[in-house]
Amino acid sequence: MKTLFSFTLFFCFMWPTFSQTSLVANTGDSEFDQFLKDLNIQAQTDIKIFNKNLSIKYNVPENKIETMIVKDKVAPADVFMIFETAQIVNKPADEVLQVYHKEKEKGWGYMAKQMGIKPGSKEFHAMKGKAKSENENMKKGKGHGKDKMKQKPMKKMK
Repeated sequence: MKTLFSFTLFFCFMWPTFSQTSLVANTGDSEFDQFLKDLNIQAQTDIKIFNKNLSIKYNVPENKIETMIVKDKVAPADVFMIFETAQIVNKPADEVLQVYHKEKEKGWGYMAKQMGIKPGSKEFHAMKGKAKSENENMKKGKGHGKDKMKQKPMKKMK
């Protein structure tokens, strides 16, 4: 009964947030955009697994991810892109979040370029591959396991 009540509360408070939050995508690569759209759908299906996965993968507290989604109204796939971009360019995620809030209408292709990731570069293709992998993990309802060991450490968040 307690679980049902918790789920109902979560659904009532979180679902409106998802409907108000739109995914930016627009990477300049239609396949990459589709991976992000699919990831967004999968994350909304099980936000707890999504939050846990990102928390493990990027060594960030789950409440930071929840705050970005709920308070900052950032779509789950955009949260993934913020942390992935921060890791690739070796900058704090808060700095990427600032760029996101300022430039999100221009899309991730533009924002990545602003952060030093060139279209078609190995870093760009790595981001695309990780978005695809993240989406597949979410579809399977899995965490990252060995995948987290391959990640380089991110700068600490404030």
